Amino acid sequence: MVNRIATAAVVAMLSLMVVGVDRSAAQEDPQGPPPNLHPGAYQRVVLEMWRDSPTFRQQCLTLATAPKLTVRIRGESTPSPTGVRARSEISVNPGGVSLADILLMSPADTVELIGHEIEHVVEMLEGVRLRDHGCRGNSMGHARESCNAVEAGRRVAAEVHAAKQQRRETGR
Repeated sequence: MVNRIATAAVVAMLSLMVVGVDRSAAQEDPQGPPPNLHPGAYQRVVLEMWRDSPTFRQQCLTLATAPKLTVRIRGESTPSPTGVRARSEISVNPGGVSLADILLMSPADTVELIGHEIEHVVEMLEGVRLRDHGCRGNSMGHARESCNAVEAGRRVAAEVHAAKQQRRETGR
């Protein structure tokens, strides 16, 4: 009888600890991308990125710190003649960054491209100057490219891919 009571007490205490951890984690981690991120036709992809990529969630938390900013993701049906797969047009006014239009021009590597372009927006919010932090020897071949954006895009894609693989392996 004493063992049953002790076991029940331990189970109850562990349950309370788990519930407490879940609640605090939920408070720190909003339920989805920030309201100033407008994914348009890429809603499903962005939700998948949110679910599977800690890097993307961190980017979104940074976007959320700039409520006057609007980030729009759009697709272009015709490929770029220069081979550019995506680009961002970022508007800055005296109050800070106000609009970021992300244009995807390639259906391939969408997750990587979104993560990459969102990192450019994050860099603008953080005041990163490409002249000082440019990445000349990257695979993009652009003098005004950011190594951080290249790495962030690849990391987001790798995290999403790993989560998909894990779900396949576990059958979830």
